Amino acid sequence: MSGYSFQTKVDDWTESSFFLAVLLGLASIPFSLILSWEEATLINGAPMIVTGLLVGYLYNARSTDSHQAGLIAGFVASLGGIMVFATEVVARFSLGESTRLEVVAIPLVLILLVICLAILVMVFAMVGNWIAKITARFYSIQSHK
Repeated sequence: MSGYSFQTKVDDWTESSFFLAVLLGLASIPFSLILSWEEATLINGAPMIVTGLLVGYLYNARSTDSHQAGLIAGFVASLGGIMVFATEVVARFSLGESTRLEVVAIPLVLILLVICLAILVMVFAMVGNWIAKITARFYSIQSHK
């Protein structure tokens, strides 16, 4: 077993350029679920917005593109939106208020939901990246005075 061990696989995975983006996306899921549950809204986007801002800010100094990291974090964070949507669908089906059109539309809505939430996080990652650049420029100007 030369060169292969569980530890080397873990090391390779944690050194991945998108590991932090995946972790931030996963961290936003419980907050999305809790906020959506408490406010009785379909999906609360605030945790995903914060995730995008953090990804953009933290990936500013990395060689990895913050747009790609934001998109990956968005796809991971969209799992929270899928869970919220699924509970709403199950509740509606259990009441027997669904139509055939709704049943056919659910896969399309899920695909659009994932795409929209991933793009939302990516856009806010771009904003976070811009904020990081502005603050770095500000601090570099302040240090030269």
